[in-house]
Amino acid sequence: MNDSVEISIVLPVYNVIDYLDECIKSILRQSNINFELIVVDDGSTDGSQILCDRYSESDSRIKVIHQKNAGLSAARNAGLNHAKGKYITFIDSDDFVGEKYIEVLYKIIIESCADISMCDYMEVAQDTQISDVTFQEKNPIDKYYYNGKEAIANVYKNSSHGMEFVSWAKMYKLELFKSNGILFPEGKLHEDAFTTYKLFYASNKIAFVNAPLYFYRIRSGSIMTSEFTEKRLDMIQATREEYLFFRENRDFELMYLAFVDYLHKVKLILKMIFASAGDNREITRSVCKELDYDIEECKKSINIPVVKYVYYKGMAKFPRIFTSIR
Repeated sequence: MNDSVEISIVLPVYNVIDYLDECIKSILRQSNINFELIVVDDGSTDGSQILCDRYSESDSRIKVIHQKNAGLSAARNAGLNHAKGKYITFIDSDDFVGEKYIEVLYKIIIESCADISMCDYMEVAQDTQISDVTFQEKNPIDKYYYNGKEAIANVYKNSSHGMEFVSWAKMYKLELFKSNGILFPEGKLHEDAFTTYKLFYASNKIAFVNAPLYFYRIRSGSIMTSEFTEKRLDMIQATREEYLFFRENRDFELMYLAFVDYLHKVKLILKMIFASAGDNREITRSVCKELDYDIEECKKSINIPVVKYVYYKGMAKFPRIFTSIR
């Protein structure tokens, strides 16, 4: 393989034998751009590890790393550490990409001198195959440009479908990770939420195309569709860290947007807790105590409207009542 690689594609793999072949094929169908595919097998036991090696033996662009099971973040970090490209993109191994995914993201990041390029995505059912998807490409593709703060605000305001704090459906300058010391937090669920906002904030320019070039598979039993466990509290921790990050940077506009998103996530998790069968009273008390503290600290920095302040305090003090209010 050519040592001068333009793009590194990182593919974490763990027990996805039913989807892996289709995912890798979708990557290898990409336009003739100089890329390396770093496949990180995170201790698979279902045959995925064997399929990874078979592909590596037949295509010199593919490098396989085998490691003991350590989670998605550890697999992505291993890919980051081995990446040789100027640019990097992450693809989840149960998803797949359109044949122009790399070409479009690479072209726009180069032409606009952006730090990040990103595209829209399409949700597909668990048993969807590439051949089932029909996509009429827009010509020309609509392009939008933001600075880091504008992009973050758009995420919180849900201004554009596809602009989210997820690591996939994006291409980054590798230096963005290296120069800011950013890695994915190991041992956490919702790892993207701990990381992506920092990459946005460190970016001078972000380019977005509203074409769905990434296909996100909705699987039953996956992390995102399972019921409440204590690991779900990572979602609250991630959004709370976002709020604290902007508060520490005295960026009060983004701080309040992050605070509202943090409240939304607390409400979502509390609803899951109340719907579960276990005794989670101590968890509920802990979450609400921390929320109550954060409400008062936020109030010291910005003027929270009285009606909203009362609602926020009510959720912290009487969570069963206030989480039922829309």
